[in-house]
Amino acid sequence: MEGNYGDLDIELASGRRCRLGDLCAEGPLALVFLRHLGCIFCREHVGRLAAEAPYERIHLVAMADPDLAREFLRRYPTPHAMICDPDRRLFGAFGLERGSLGQLLGPKVWARGAKAFASGYRQGRTVGDPAQLPGAFVLDGNARVVWSHLAKHAADTVEPSVLAAMLRAQSTSPTPS
Repeated sequence: MEGNYGDLDIELASGRRCRLGDLCAEGPLALVFLRHLGCIFCREHVGRLAAEAPYERIHLVAMADPDLAREFLRRYPTPHAMICDPDRRLFGAFGLERGSLGQLLGPKVWARGAKAFASGYRQGRTVGDPAQLPGAFVLDGNARVVWSHLAKHAADTVEPSVLAAMLRAQSTSPTPS
């Protein structure tokens, strides 16, 4: 995944519009792409990121407009900002694909669903494309991808400790110009 993503226009749940490069200029950041806001795995992932990596520069990316994103954030509080991508432009730019039937409903997905359910999370109303697979990316200060995790199935989310370690490694590395 090469290239510079700095010129991509984004809108935050707060309503602020900017370029992705503007966020990266403040330092390395992680983008965590959520499947859809009703997804049990995404709800669990947001909760785990909030609990296990609250001080990391993480921006969630959701297929929702700002109103729906703010509603989600009220229900699932997190210190991380959310980027609204209702038309999936960012999902496409970062090469995230739609899943096959096996990737969406396979045995690993069911097993993880049971675990998320046991942890208190519930599936909700689908907001976005239910076939979208998640992913995570760490961008350097120049909006270049320096690490990525492309999900193999719907329940394949990156461990918060791994994401935090990748961000910290980038924060201590010199940024090439």
